[in-house]
Amino acid sequence: MKHYEVILHIITPVIIHNGESYDIIEMMVPNQNTIWVIAADKAFSLMSEKEREKYFNSVNMLSGNIDHDKEKLRTISTINSTIHGIVLKNPEIIKAKAKTNKRFLDDLGKNPHATVCKIFKDELTLAPYIPGSSVKGAIRTAILEMERANQKRERPKRRFQPPDFEMQIMKNSNDAFFEITSDPFRFLKISDFICQNNDICFDTVRVVGKDRKEKGIPIYTEMTASWKTHECNCIAKGIISIDQEGLASFCRAKGIKINISKESILQSLNNFGTMLLENKKHPIENQLKDHIKKHSKEKDCAPLRLGRFAQIESKTFKIKRDDIKPNDINISGGSSRSFIGGSIPAGWCIIEMRDA
Repeated sequence: MKHYEVILHIITPVIIHNGESYDIIEMMVPNQNTIWVIAADKAFSLMSEKEREKYFNSVNMLSGNIDHDKEKLRTISTINSTIHGIVLKNPEIIKAKAKTNKRFLDDLGKNPHATVCKIFKDELTLAPYIPGSSVKGAIRTAILEMERANQKRERPKRRFQPPDFEMQIMKNSNDAFFEITSDPFRFLKISDFICQNNDICFDTVRVVGKDRKEKGIPIYTEMTASWKTHECNCIAKGIISIDQEGLASFCRAKGIKINISKESILQSLNNFGTMLLENKKHPIENQLKDHIKKHSKEKDCAPLRLGRFAQIESKTFKIKRDDIKPNDINISGGSSRSFIGGSIPAGWCIIEMRDA
């Protein structure tokens, strides 16, 4: 088993939701650039019974209509001030301090029923982490796309399922069908990646159309700290292990022709990342693009894009499709794209692999 110490340099915020969301009472705003995540149960335990009853009655009666709810929102705002005072006297109630911006707070203030999505964090330390399954999925996609391109393999004529197409790539055969017992990526083990500080931020993710106009309903979300948002080196650490002997034996037995190694991981991620960076339909500001390209050229490094809103969801391979317009939907995608705050592309990292 070959082990590698891996560092993810987080360039733009990574967003991987854990399926939970914040209650609005868990979030306090000491100023227009900061949100405090508080232990709401502790704060409410220090309030009077009358204040608690008044607060929850007002929240439960909100209709979602700002004009109709003005009086109730004023009541809630008054009680929030009381909670604020309690927190200032009892700072141990503060679980985390996060960066934000006026636009996010203004949007949140207009929508008291908004759902603010949570990301994965360690329950004890509250340090954000990136699930190893997300990293593995991105690496798998890049390796298979590189192999598909080398084979010059396009979408088969007959009806197929994406896993079948993946197995056709792995076996370099048009007649292969996916079997879960024949997946060689079981020999690639990837740990969760723990962020080395507890910094997080809150913002909205907005869909931007071809004309650069925002459309649809924004998504309110927590996200990791990053070089772009925090102007410092933000890293997460983990381990990648490859059972190369087991992989070689398995591939011989199953007739699979796929290379999973440190070299193939870095090469495929560099190829895949370059296609994403140069995608004219999803442009990236030059400063950010140059930063990613520069550091991707360093020894044992490659670009890696992870998580939600990362452009490659359901766009695995760069193949032509006759049943959907535009034909080349994969990687290049459509004209709409999602940006943090309307301008920052999510999930860009630099992966650095070192022999353990």
